[in-house]
Amino acid sequence: MNTENATAKRLLLFWLALVFFGVILLSIYWLNNGGDHSTSAPTAQSHAGPPPASHIRIAAQGQPPLNFERINGDWMMTTPIPAHANQARIRLLLNLRRQIASDATPEQITGNHADDIVITIDDQTWRLGAMTEDRQYRHISHNGKAYMVNNPWYGDSEIKPVDYLDPRLLPLGARITRLELPDLVLGKKPNGAWRADPPQQVSTGALAALVTNWQLAYASALSYEAHEVGGLPIVTVHYLSSAGQKHESIFYILKRAPRLRLYSPATRLSYLFPEDIAAGLLDLQRLNAEGEDALEPRIQ
Repeated sequence: MNTENATAKRLLLFWLALVFFGVILLSIYWLNNGGDHSTSAPTAQSHAGPPPASHIRIAAQGQPPLNFERINGDWMMTTPIPAHANQARIRLLLNLRRQIASDATPEQITGNHADDIVITIDDQTWRLGAMTEDRQYRHISHNGKAYMVNNPWYGDSEIKPVDYLDPRLLPLGARITRLELPDLVLGKKPNGAWRADPPQQVSTGALAALVTNWQLAYASALSYEAHEVGGLPIVTVHYLSSAGQKHESIFYILKRAPRLRLYSPATRLSYLFPEDIAAGLLDLQRLNAEGEDALEPRIQ
């Protein structure tokens, strides 16, 4: 009888232990899963950035304002030069919306906050004042308060439209289908390889490198002014956009040396390239002589 009682006690203690550990495990599971649901949404919301902007305006005293608009996912300058905007520079400006934290302590407004540069992003406005001595930070005023932020501007007060234009010859993602140079035309064979007309004693790699250089090249500098183009050599680039649409860009060769200068009559923009980039765009024989090295694209 005593043996049966002892066995019953052990079974009871065993089941009590199982219930105890079961309660512990359920509590841990609830804390790791169910308890987090109430805080996950606010946490995600607190890290959410501002909504996508659609318009940007930059104005400086005595200078024409720059206006930008987001069109089909890309930023375009609408005035004073209708052309693709420099996406990297636009992103720097958009960072203004993130640099003033909700708990930031505003500074006392001083004479450093001149209204010489005004940046408007949709319905919000920032007035840029003086930079610090190391030019890393800048005084700005926003919603009637003054702050110090990382400098989103590279100059003091002058705004140059060309500094905010895309220096690429072709839009990002463009795929050339035909390249017409002054003395050479590159088209595709049925198998997809490039062929030259008139035929050239060069490798297929050199032909592909020439096309790639045009497809990826962007200028070291831009300028904006109209040029007379009568009698100048022409380059015509046929390409597909990233969306698969057919396009054609025409460039006139204003100058070959000491720097190549290409001119687009559609935008009145001139693109300047150093000598080594110019060779990669116009000198097929040099690319052929470079062999495998020519396959490394020249972009700037």
